Amino acid sequence: MTTPRKRTTGTNAELAPDGKFEEIDDIPDDEKLRILEQTGLLSQLPPVGKGKSQAAGPKIINAADLPTELAKEVDEDPLRDAPPLLMALLYSLPAAFIFFTFEILVQQQYGVEWSLVEALVKAVKAYPVLLTYIYLTQRYQTQTWLQVAQWAVSTAAGSYFIHLNLTAPAIGIMQRSPGLMTIWIYGIFVSSNKLMVANLLIVAALYRFDIWKMSLGH
Repeated sequence: MTTPRKRTTGTNAELAPDGKFEEIDDIPDDEKLRILEQTGLLSQLPPVGKGKSQAAGPKIINAADLPTELAKEVDEDPLRDAPPLLMALLYSLPAAFIFFTFEILVQQQYGVEWSLVEALVKAVKAYPVLLTYIYLTQRYQTQTWLQVAQWAVSTAAGSYFIHLNLTAPAIGIMQRSPGLMTIWIYGIFVSSNKLMVANLLIVAALYRFDIWKMSLGH
């Protein structure tokens, strides 16, 4: 049989069977809220979403503030103010690897015997040209004329690559494709979104219709 709890005199607590006091919460919630409002404790609490709880949670960005946040990320880019030569070195190594890769792919596609050493030697010979071209594009990357010229060179390289694949013999494709693909891919990578889309649309149209072939009457 459960031992009944005894209410002590002059306190809002009951005596439990183990001899410890147990508080009784018999105040309605609306009465608690009224008391807190009268004492002014609610006004001293921080607003929801601020303070430590906000710092611990994910940062919420409004759509209107998105351009500002993106600008801050660009400003915080550690390579934004890097010397052009350093940027050229960073970009030229992947570009040389692209040249090396396409050198192997083209040889393999047309069934020509190739070796890694031979492909590597060609990539090393092409590296100074790639480094110079990339350095110039990085040196004057903020100039509008350079951006337009780079887009034109990249688009021409991609277009000529498509033209070679549609009309040229295998030897011509093998000799020119690695360099053309490297310049084309690099130009797409460093272009703005609008210029990149325009580049791809033009090259895709040439692949579909081969305008050069029709104009030459071949």
